[in-house]
Amino acid sequence: MASRSVIRTGAVAAACVVVTTVLSAQNYSARVADARAQLASRNVDSAVTLLQSVTGEPRADSTVRSEAFMWLGVAVYYQGQDLSARANLREALRYDPLLMAAEPLARLDSTLADWWEREQTLALCGEALPAWGWPLKALPSSSPMNAAARAGKPPDVREYPPLEYPSHLRSREIQGRVLARAILDPSGRAERGSVRILATPHPDFSRSVMRMLEHTGFSPAVSGDTKVRSCVILPVDFSIRR
Repeated sequence: MASRSVIRTGAVAAACVVVTTVLSAQNYSARVADARAQLASRNVDSAVTLLQSVTGEPRADSTVRSEAFMWLGVAVYYQGQDLSARANLREALRYDPLLMAAEPLARLDSTLADWWEREQTLALCGEALPAWGWPLKALPSSSPMNAAARAGKPPDVREYPPLEYPSHLRSREIQGRVLARAILDPSGRAERGSVRILATPHPDFSRSVMRMLEHTGFSPAVSGDTKVRSCVILPVDFSIRR
């Protein structure tokens, strides 16, 4: 890796706009992959040029732009631009707050991983709290999302109230997973107005999940011997058993 001190793409003539769009999407992903290879070869400047060509392109998919901003943060960090590095990590989370990058960043530099965890906690929870994410592993296990969570004891679900499956979605056999965030008070209850939907296949699923989580009972998160406020990211599945 370079001390802290392109792929060349031509215009592809296409008679069909749809084909052009597909090729462009593949091209953006390819640029990010090539930028990672440039970083591995210590060609930091080349990586920055490639990544900026993706981050500045509004036609790129939001997930691809998120990854590009994350790696751009890595690249400029190795150029010694700490403020710019954090700004790019923050921008990556604006496009995809659920992007899981802490582990690969930790393999590069613990400072980058620490910055990512802090920025992701703020993006998902709105404030610096010990945070756990159930989507990261199979239920019922939870995964700590920051240092405060790793040093504490996570909340556990004690009781779920009934989850209402919207009848019009059930009759049409619409299924899916909702990801929701809740801020828990020291007693383990979701704070009023703190439930937020992060991803959903249908808005009517979202309303059902919000009603359920507002009345879900958790055991409190614990730091040392003290019950503390915490943040949880929860998956709620709507599935039809046959």
